[in-house]
Amino acid sequence: MWVYILAKYKRAKGWLSNITYAGGSTGYETKNGKPDIKYFERNGFVCASFATYVYFNYLPNVAGIDTSSLPRPADSKLADSWYKAVQQWVKKGYSREIKFTASIDSSRYIVFKPKETIPIGSIIIFRPHSSTAKRGSHVVVYAGYKNGNHWVYHVGTKNGPEMCAVERMLYGPEPQWPLMVVTTPSNIRFAASLDLTVTSDDGTPVVGAEFSIKNTKTGAVTKLGKTNASGKIKKDNLNYGDYTLTQTAAPAGYTAAAATKISLNTKNNSLNSIKVVNKAVVTESVSSDTVS
Repeated sequence: MWVYILAKYKRAKGWLSNITYAGGSTGYETKNGKPDIKYFERNGFVCASFATYVYFNYLPNVAGIDTSSLPRPADSKLADSWYKAVQQWVKKGYSREIKFTASIDSSRYIVFKPKETIPIGSIIIFRPHSSTAKRGSHVVVYAGYKNGNHWVYHVGTKNGPEMCAVERMLYGPEPQWPLMVVTTPSNIRFAASLDLTVTSDDGTPVVGAEFSIKNTKTGAVTKLGKTNASGKIKKDNLNYGDYTLTQTAAPAGYTAAAATKISLNTKNNSLNSIKVVNKAVVTESVSSDTVS
């Protein structure tokens, strides 16, 4: 999935859904409380209605993530309405704008360099490459950085929902240029977050305890790092699923906790809070009787 494939080859590979490019859906349509996929297949998505579907239909109705506090685009089918909405996310303090630089190389690829890591689920707004006006013409959902490309989910051609790369947005009949990058809102989460707290028996924060997690299904190990002065480790953008939490090192004076099974899920807005106790090492004092 992390290799750029020309649009015309994707359907033959079975990578695409039955949803095509068309403006008949708002993105909000549901049936029995779930996204109405058949409706989307009949009526299609544009880029803005697809982003609307992701944030205000799929997340609350499938992933169980509450997005009701977020300002919504006035017109769910217009990218410029999304541009105005995410500016409100920033104004209200839910999101941050990530600065970036962009240029064109000899192959007409966009050389896109954000000033910091872009969280998965962030929104990127594009403008027409032929215009310098600050008007949104395309909206995408950020999917991650892999193999030298910044990948996004979007609808931009008759393929309907698909993955594409920011670097390739100059290709096609309507070349696009990045205008604004807005982080995933802090009051919602696209992926699991782990809030690990480590204390001693008496509740004192344990500093410098080191942990990792191992995905039960894939076997992938993720290092979480060391607890801070508050005895905490916070880790974002983790995959949902079952894990083994392992303490790989204990600070002096403490005994490492035994490995334990944990589950990272969508409950509590995908914030998974785990508490671990490190027992203090008991040192025995040795006394001797003086014989006179």
